[in-house]
Amino acid sequence: MFRMLLLLSVSASVAALELPEQGGLAAHRMEPAAFEEGPAAHAVDHFVGRLRHWSEEAGTDAPLRILVGRLDADERLARHFTPEKRAALTRDLKPFQREQAYAIARVREGERDVILAGGLTERGVAYAVSELETRLRVRANGAVYLDFPEWDGDGPTELFEYPAIEERGEYINIGYNIPGITPHEWNVARWRDYIDQLALARLNRLYFYIWVDAYSMNPASKLSEKPLNKTLHENVRAMIPYARSRGLEVAYMFCPTFFPRDLWDANPDIHAEITYVDHGFPAVCANAPGAWDLMLANARSEMEWFREADAIQIWFYDPGGCWCEKNGCAADQPGSIARQLQAFGALFREYNPEAKLEFNLWPVWVWEDIKKLEYRDEIGARIKADFPGHFSSIAAVGGDHPQFSFPIREKALGFRASSFLFGTNPESGYAFLIPSLRWTPELVRAAHAAGLDGAFGHRLEAWTRLPATWFLGAFLWDPEMPPGDAVRRWAGWQCGRPEAIEGMAGIIEDLERYTDGGPTVELGNAMGAAIERIWPGLPPAARADLEYFPAMLEGLRIIGESLATEDPARLAELGAAFVSALGESSALAPLAAQGTSLFDRYRGLLKPGWRQAPF
Repeated sequence: MFRMLLLLSVSASVAALELPEQGGLAAHRMEPAAFEEGPAAHAVDHFVGRLRHWSEEAGTDAPLRILVGRLDADERLARHFTPEKRAALTRDLKPFQREQAYAIARVREGERDVILAGGLTERGVAYAVSELETRLRVRANGAVYLDFPEWDGDGPTELFEYPAIEERGEYINIGYNIPGITPHEWNVARWRDYIDQLALARLNRLYFYIWVDAYSMNPASKLSEKPLNKTLHENVRAMIPYARSRGLEVAYMFCPTFFPRDLWDANPDIHAEITYVDHGFPAVCANAPGAWDLMLANARSEMEWFREADAIQIWFYDPGGCWCEKNGCAADQPGSIARQLQAFGALFREYNPEAKLEFNLWPVWVWEDIKKLEYRDEIGARIKADFPGHFSSIAAVGGDHPQFSFPIREKALGFRASSFLFGTNPESGYAFLIPSLRWTPELVRAAHAAGLDGAFGHRLEAWTRLPATWFLGAFLWDPEMPPGDAVRRWAGWQCGRPEAIEGMAGIIEDLERYTDGGPTVELGNAMGAAIERIWPGLPPAARADLEYFPAMLEGLRIIGESLATEDPARLAELGAAFVSALGESSALAPLAAQGTSLFDRYRGLLKPGWRQAPF
């Protein structure tokens, strides 16, 4: 039985909208939990930490009681969420929805409010507590309270939520370094903070990929001697058990034909024949004499680090693969791909026998168009034949185009199916926020309509893109959620002050128009003026969390102004002002050294709208 009692010190509570009505929450007493290190316990710890982070008040004597536990096992919750009520709530739910669903209710015990929060499993309990955390608000006097605007006092004071899509994730692409923003130099604490953000966004999967051309631990490569490479691997490895403890699965992405640069240079006979190589990527031909043994040794040097990952996702391109004639690659692409999944999936299972297998089709559909042949269906057939009896547990991962890259054909063959929503992040070094309030929900709705088991977004510049992670999580949980609702839920949680919600939501909605449709002077000025209005009234904790926002919006204001001129002297002035704006934020200051070139690059990316230039 999962049971936890949290007594929080408040003043007299009678309101349905705000709990408590006048006082504030201050940690008073917590009974020992029957669950200890799992997702529910961590969610409670994080809730208490956030409460302390926000709180500027002294405690009072009248407690608001919050009972956290299993709806069907904790005595007090089960008395309210009776078997009949639970049956009615869950009657039409799929097994994964029952497993992840959560409920929150307000009841009265004498003169006191009681919040009941829980789920049918520990993961559901954790989501309930995280929901409470995102509803923490701060009054002008510093008192922290729980906000339920949908409970208007006349209607029901309950909510019950469950996800539409089973696997909801974010792919962290460890490809280059912006200090603090991208994860190369993240320490264990920063990785944990990031995992906490994913949990609050109700994501349940983290995917990671390390570009081993530069960040290799292969002992045959000189790159393995770099201290940064070892530290990066150590910190990513340490992240995995914490992610699992917070209720997230971890999927390790690996491309067998991608090599450390120096080893690739030393073995020219195994170089792949593919466009990626022409662009400088060290990809090898899997069928070249001697290549297979080198690939296995390279994979072992990496996979051992991440043996605790829940899944291995094999990538055959980006930028691996080969189309040579001399070693038979062009004649048997399906055979080469199926062989890699079988061999390298089995290799990872030597380290983790329980690991799930996934294969990423990126970008098979592109090569079918380029080569004017069709081989994707044969890939699925070959893999299915290689895994008789349990192929249905293997996931096929497609791209972000419903008509030709969703893995619908693979799902019809009996595989699980997931989609990589690549366009959730431009691969450009663009470190400012792109809300993607039009594009992301459109793709998520399509993925849900196609019956995909999972979908995951993409992130390079993670830390300054966290609001987009929140929006992604909201749409993956509920594809029909209006973007405005997602934005206002985020703004309430992040700003803490109800009076700031509309102002911050307006900034995000203007930013969507600015980045999606193209910058204008008017939008740039409006966002800058709005942040100036609301910034002084935000709680100190909110200003700390959003510290890069004023500098980012000033930089965008300058870009908007710059589009009215092509005069070199004026552009130089504006570029200098852009660099100065970057320097006003501790998160963005590391970009100032290249600020002049970024000014030109960001202008070019934004001018036609971000979707026109994803790279």
